[in-house]
Amino acid sequence: MASLKRILFLIPITLAGCGDGISDASYDEAMIREAYCIVASLRFGLYEEAEEHHEHGLEAGRLRFEQTNELNDFSKILQDVRLATTNLSKDFHAEYLATRCNRNITVGEFENAD
Repeated sequence: MASLKRILFLIPITLAGCGDGISDASYDEAMIREAYCIVASLRFGLYEEAEEHHEHGLEAGRLRFEQTNELNDFSKILQDVRLATTNLSKDFHAEYLATRCNRNITVGEFENAD
């Protein structure tokens, strides 16, 4: 879990992303970032965007498998990210959406979040 947290905060940006204008250094990092985008989107009730990020995460996993023949479990990555972000603030999620998911939330979305 410690290595996952380290990767999540040190993600370099070089590999082509999923069309949201964000790039990742590897398919593994893309899956982690997309998992974070899902969790952050759900925090603000952005269900359609969470579903898009889910599709992007699955696609990164598929591409990784095609390139390396290594199995991966995007649902496990998503579960780990959910556990790692349980106690993080709305501010963290809003900032993550803005900087890593190309989505600025509105004041109303922020205020309505739990």
